[in-house]
Amino acid sequence: MSDEAIAQPNPQPTPISLEATEGPPIFVVGNGRSGTTLMELMLSAHPRIYICHETAFYTWFRGEISRGPFEVFLKHYSKTVNFRWLRLRPEDILARLPSPLPRIEAWRALEEIMRQKSASLGRVRYGDKSPTHTWHLPRIYRDFPDARVIAMVRDPRGEAASLSRMPWGCYKDFPNCFNNELARRAIQRQSDKLIVVRLEDLQADPRLQMERVLEFVGEPWNNAVLDHPNHDPDPGRMPDVPWFKSSGTHVQRGDEPGSGMSPERVAIVEMLCRKSMRLRGYPPANLSSSPGKLATLLRIASSMPEVVRYGWAGGRIAAYYQNPEHWDWYDEIGRELMKKLNPSYWEKRPDFVFPEAPVLPEASPEPAESR
Repeated sequence: MSDEAIAQPNPQPTPISLEATEGPPIFVVGNGRSGTTLMELMLSAHPRIYICHETAFYTWFRGEISRGPFEVFLKHYSKTVNFRWLRLRPEDILARLPSPLPRIEAWRALEEIMRQKSASLGRVRYGDKSPTHTWHLPRIYRDFPDARVIAMVRDPRGEAASLSRMPWGCYKDFPNCFNNELARRAIQRQSDKLIVVRLEDLQADPRLQMERVLEFVGEPWNNAVLDHPNHDPDPGRMPDVPWFKSSGTHVQRGDEPGSGMSPERVAIVEMLCRKSMRLRGYPPANLSSSPGKLATLLRIASSMPEVVRYGWAGGRIAAYYQNPEHWDWYDEIGRELMKKLNPSYWEKRPDFVFPEAPVLPEASPEPAESR
């Protein structure tokens, strides 16, 4: 790519009508640390496409236990970190929805959120990237029968190693591998409707893989997708945290699978994720000192106390956030519960603080005669 192309500033959005949309919505899913953010940014570099960053809409909607009027749900949802980073006004969403909106038609709100965000940036095609939506694919296809879903997958060894270093992951590999297998099953059930992209293939040949993706979603080729750091229409789309930063740079080849992992860890991941590795074409490592099957099973068994502790911590978080009154992510109790998921992360980074989400834009003042 030429220096001139890289030096080009971000394109200025051209205002479009909120009704302007050409093609079905695009959803990017996949387990955590599988390359979903990279795919989001590369697609959003296309001059016709914008992919919202982690609305997690279905996750919050399914997690709410009050089952009250939809307008109440949207009021609480607008306080979540996911909605606040979109920098939209909830009243603008409600203004374009039927009132009252039956809960069975909640998808209309998600569609309006994606449409308004895309339109504000001059894009005619909208979508969403939310790893947690991997577990909601049946609902997505029910609500958007013609949706274009891109499922990102990654070598389980690299994925497990990466998750163990995340504040929401587990430093023992069993839970991370379990999530990998759950994601594999969820994606495989819809394999006739979606497209699977291996992160390693995207890193090795981004042009070939993005050609596949754009053909699948029905959009013409544009070189900007190979230069996403210089064609991001919304640089402030996500919090400035370490795990998102690498996706904002030009595509690079990743490390060899299992690099930096002990033979014992590699053997554990390969045993627990053998179905995923076989399905996605990841060959086992050629270990110089491979532990035996019995030794691997004993190591897995020895990690069970930590697995139970991690599950208990995750259960407390899920129970806490079932109450919509707690959906402001940055309350003190929520922060402390989060720290219990992966204590090793906070031991290494005791000063880390999640960036505050943007304050919701103020509503436009009502005309005097309407008051």
